[in-house]
Amino acid sequence: MSSLSSPDLGLHLTGHSGYKRHDNGHILKAVKSCLECFMSFCQTHLEPHQRVAVLKKHRLVEPMDRLEDRICKKHDRLLEIFCQNDQVCVCQFCTEGDHRYHPVVPLKEEYEVKAAQLGKIEAEVLLMIQERQKIIQEIKDTVKRSKADADREIADSVQVLTGLMRCLEKCQDDLNQMVKERLKSTEKKAEEFIKELEQEIEDLTNRSSEVKLLSGNKDHLYFLQTFRSLKKHAPTRDWTTVEVRPPSYVGTLRRSLDQLEETLNMEMKKLGDAELKKVQQYEVEVTLDPDTDHPSLILSEDGKQVHHGGVWKELPDNPKRFYKEVLCSHEAELHLWEILL
Repeated sequence: MSSLSSPDLGLHLTGHSGYKRHDNGHILKAVKSCLECFMSFCQTHLEPHQRVAVLKKHRLVEPMDRLEDRICKKHDRLLEIFCQNDQVCVCQFCTEGDHRYHPVVPLKEEYEVKAAQLGKIEAEVLLMIQERQKIIQEIKDTVKRSKADADREIADSVQVLTGLMRCLEKCQDDLNQMVKERLKSTEKKAEEFIKELEQEIEDLTNRSSEVKLLSGNKDHLYFLQTFRSLKKHAPTRDWTTVEVRPPSYVGTLRRSLDQLEETLNMEMKKLGDAELKKVQQYEVEVTLDPDTDHPSLILSEDGKQVHHGGVWKELPDNPKRFYKEVLCSHEAELHLWEILL
């Protein structure tokens, strides 16, 4: 490295731009940097470069930051040339060695080129930042809408399901009430029969006692007169035709379920109408491609409608034609619609 070792300089390479430390410990601002000595000098220590003939030939520039980083590590020379092939800064000796056949230019020239590109890069970076900020905002808006949609969906589902639960509870209550009423009617009829039978048993028990008393009586007149009255008050109801049948519940649950199904179908219809209304907000105009339709499909002249023709049309061969579909376009986008035949 070409540098002065005279103690009169009293300086060292610095890593901090614009300031030099004197031997006496004072720190003064550097006024020049020497590209031959690779040092920065304050006004006092710059004096030899202004007086000594050999030093006066050195190149002095405005104070530079970190001069050691501006020196070629291989040749100890100033990095003042730019290799366009390897995109690195090199010294003069490098251009005569490893970079001999590479296109090189002075640093200033490459700086001007890169500086001109810097504005474009800055604009591109700014645009990329704005695009990403826009995407972030769109994501946040989507999350916000998703939360609102989720809250609304939960509220709607709670309302519908709560209504169905109330309907189910009502069907259960009605079913329980009807079963209980039928059971109560059967129990009432059974109690009436039992009461009547118990009364007849009591009457028959009394008659049995009278019969026993009469059977021991030897008075012919009394016997015949009493016997007539016993037969006169004999029970007349035929209990062989009387029965208590348990109530039938056949079809009871089915009728309750039919009622529940009717309510459920009504709710399903409402839900379908609501979903259709939501989907219709995404309705778009489409144009069906006649070059791709299946031979059994009939397209309208304006390409907006399609229906099954029931017959196989003779159409020219076209590699775009589908077997069961037709291609449609919308705003330069293609969509495939599958149609059951």
